[in-house]
Amino acid sequence: MSNLRYLSLNGNNFSGTIPSEIGMLRSLGLLSLTGNLLTGHIPYSIGNLTNLTELYLFNNNLNGHIPNSIGNLRRIVWLDLHDNDLNGAIPPEIGTLSFIQNIDFSNNLLTGVIPSSIGNLTYLYFLYMYRNQLSGSIPSELAMARGLIDLQIGTNNITGSIPPTFQNFSRLGTMLLNENFISGAIPDYLVNYSEFRVLHLGNNNFSGFIPPELGKRKPLSELYLFMNNFVGSIPPNMNLSMVEMFAVYDNMLSRPLPNEICVSGSLSHFTVSNNLFSGHVPKSLKNCSSLFRVRLENN
Repeated sequence: MSNLRYLSLNGNNFSGTIPSEIGMLRSLGLLSLTGNLLTGHIPYSIGNLTNLTELYLFNNNLNGHIPNSIGNLRRIVWLDLHDNDLNGAIPPEIGTLSFIQNIDFSNNLLTGVIPSSIGNLTYLYFLYMYRNQLSGSIPSELAMARGLIDLQIGTNNITGSIPPTFQNFSRLGTMLLNENFISGAIPDYLVNYSEFRVLHLGNNNFSGFIPPELGKRKPLSELYLFMNNFVGSIPPNMNLSMVEMFAVYDNMLSRPLPNEICVSGSLSHFTVSNNLFSGHVPKSLKNCSSLFRVRLENN
């Protein structure tokens, strides 16, 4: 089997560990063992598979650390280890995978910080590390991966603020930072992201005001700011005609709701409960035919 280039054993009931002998299959370009019952560690010998371009080990019961030998996979494009029980720190050697486009380590037990070396990955488009136990701040070097399209690092223990270097992103369409301990204000430069579709900052320690231009940015469709410490009002000139999902509940927002909150738009979910709003329900909201769910209680 020394010339084997493609090995896919997905969706069986294989149990036991991944044998270290897997590292002898040096011609492999794709290895996929997803959806099994595999346990134990990812063998260090996985780093011998230097021709791999795709590695899929998700939906198993693998544990232990991600081996630093993974940094030897210099040709890899797609690395997916989500939904396992992997623990320990993410090896900084991940920053040597110069052709990688997708990293998915979500739904594990990983600890430590997000390696700053990820900023070396100029071809990286998708970074998923949500639902782990990562801590520390978001590394400013991450913004050096300027091709990033989708950043999801929610449900961790991340602190600090959104780095100023994030203004360098030009293609970012989705940013999920929810369920962390991130603080500070929403940076004004976020309104300049031309491809921005989803912003999820819910359940953090953000404070300050909502930038007035945020709701007007095409093609933003989902804006979640709930369970933070935002003050002031929903900006009076904030037209949510481009937004489908808008949630700012459990903050300290006040004053009347904007009159033009929904004008010939696509707003379907509008949740502003548990704030300090006053005044009347805007006419534009009453006449908003696209609405599916509205929550205004406890104001």
